[in-house]
Amino acid sequence: MNSLIVRLAVSFMLLLSIVIGVITVAINRAVDENFRQFLTEIVSPEVELFIEQLETYYNTYGTWDGLQETLYAPAGNARRTNQLPPFVVANTEKVIVASNQRGLVGQMLPPALENVSIPLKDADGYTVGYFSRQLQGEQLALAQTEQAFLDDITNSLFVISMITGISSMVLAIVLAWWFIRPLHHLEQATHSIESGSLGIQAPVAGATEIQEVIIAFNKMSAALAQSETVRRQMFSDIAHELRTPIAVMRGQLEGILDGVFSRDDEQIGIIYNQVLHLGRLVNDLWTLTRAETRTLHLEKEHINLAELLNETLQAFNAIAQDEHIHLTLAVNSPLQPLWVDVGRIRQVFSNLLANAIRHTPSGGSIIVSARQDEMWTIVDVTDTGEGMPPEVVSQVFTRFYRGKNAKGEQGAGLGLAIARELVRLHDGAIDVKSEVGKGTTFTIYLPNTTS
Repeated sequence: MNSLIVRLAVSFMLLLSIVIGVITVAINRAVDENFRQFLTEIVSPEVELFIEQLETYYNTYGTWDGLQETLYAPAGNARRTNQLPPFVVANTEKVIVASNQRGLVGQMLPPALENVSIPLKDADGYTVGYFSRQLQGEQLALAQTEQAFLDDITNSLFVISMITGISSMVLAIVLAWWFIRPLHHLEQATHSIESGSLGIQAPVAGATEIQEVIIAFNKMSAALAQSETVRRQMFSDIAHELRTPIAVMRGQLEGILDGVFSRDDEQIGIIYNQVLHLGRLVNDLWTLTRAETRTLHLEKEHINLAELLNETLQAFNAIAQDEHIHLTLAVNSPLQPLWVDVGRIRQVFSNLLANAIRHTPSGGSIIVSARQDEMWTIVDVTDTGEGMPPEVVSQVFTRFYRGKNAKGEQGAGLGLAIARELVRLHDGAIDVKSEVGKGTTFTIYLPNTTS
């Protein structure tokens, strides 16, 4: 009974049964009432002849006295009278003087019968009495053939209701199955994910709301598969990054222990540099993870952006000169102070400059420019390097992604990912545009907030 398809089918059948029952009862009542009303508005030939005989009786005797006895006289009138539908005859005082229901004689004509009574006229056209079909409760009494007609209609309605009810039950089961089928497919897909089949897609079908749920599920499933792929790739990349310096240190130490290398400052310096490399890698991973989860604490303060950019470029001047790359800072108008973590924003600019130098050939140039509008402080880092094709541009902010460059140099693939997350942590954004053979521009957007 907890099955959704059973509940839906039972609900549909119950609802349809109630509707069919109400409609059947309403139709039956309407037919009965309208048929009885119809009978009050028409006069059958038998009744019309009987009314003529009643008027003849009054015109002959001048009174209604003795009418009841005359109707049931042994001359055959009694049989003909009993074949008529239940009726009453009343005088002008509304007192019943005759009826084929003898117990009514002498009683007052019910008000309900006054509205459906047929006036009885004398020879001069004056009303001398009333003829009316009898009531049963609030309804007009029916003759045997009339009642049989209504019984036939009632039986027909019952048969139609039963057929409709059975058809409705079948329809309810079909509708419930149609409604539940997409959810059944969705359930199977969830079990597949539970068993490890990430990325499984459920067929989109059913009502609009169910389709929206399935589409959202499919997106979630695809995202889970992608996240799992990224996670596995990340672990593989981390293992690779850690393996190289560890292998170098192990080789150096084994060589020293075996006497292949001497225990001098040069060998110790090689090991020390690998330790520093490991430390930077671990620190970058820690920073990236904390920034992505928005748990990295920012120590914000008001800074002069132009001064910060100038200091950062000065720090890279020596490296740029060695590579014969020209660094330029372009700030043409005063900038309003920014409310940022100066250390983290300096790290963003440093990562972008390091990446630009790595991809800019000797004799090239790097321009750092800054400007402000009503909402944003915008910093562009533009190089004249080899540029990137679209498939590389879409991956540059992915952790451990390392593109090829003309110098053959490769970093750990974390610098741009860290830069993006640190900018996002400041409620900003970072964008990149590149053209192969012409260069690349990274654009940073930082909000103009004062606190």
